[in-house]
Amino acid sequence: MVWLWRKDGGNAGECAVECAWGVTKVAATNDSGAVMRLDGRGGEGEGRGDGGAAAPVIAYVRGEPERWALIAPAADGVRVNGVLVRGGIRMLRHRDEIATKDGGTVFFSTERIAEVEAFGGAEGTIHCVRCKLEIERGQAVVRCPGCPSLFHEFDGRRCWTYREAGCPFCKYPGTLDGQFLWTPANI
Repeated sequence: MVWLWRKDGGNAGECAVECAWGVTKVAATNDSGAVMRLDGRGGEGEGRGDGGAAAPVIAYVRGEPERWALIAPAADGVRVNGVLVRGGIRMLRHRDEIATKDGGTVFFSTERIAEVEAFGGAEGTIHCVRCKLEIERGQAVVRCPGCPSLFHEFDGRRCWTYREAGCPFCKYPGTLDGQFLWTPANI
């Protein structure tokens, strides 16, 4: 899952300080691909807009780890972090700024948000990083967004949100507020 940030109310070049950043979730799994158009004409699509002209798209590249690519016509003048996309394709990284020829700017983010989920089980025994007790199938857990650590998170055993300590390995904050750590407004 990745996020695309763009200024609400128009392109970044058209927005003054009062424009807010809007975020769009783009999800894919290893079983299904995802393509997100950057031309503002609808959501997911096949990358073709008016009159058959190709529009820049962000596409999921199947495999592990999760990877995403920007596909843009070479003559379109699309830039990533100020550098022209040559050859029509560019692998994307967290916080990449994508500028299109029409002056639109979006930011690409791979940030994960901590959320409670039911533990589906695993081969072998899995233990909570904080309390060291076994995590059982169906128990509410939080998978650290910054690393693969698992924490209990249910009444009586709030290991992820304990004193908002978060992950002892990667230092990801222990909150469940649904907020992003990074937004384009931070730059």
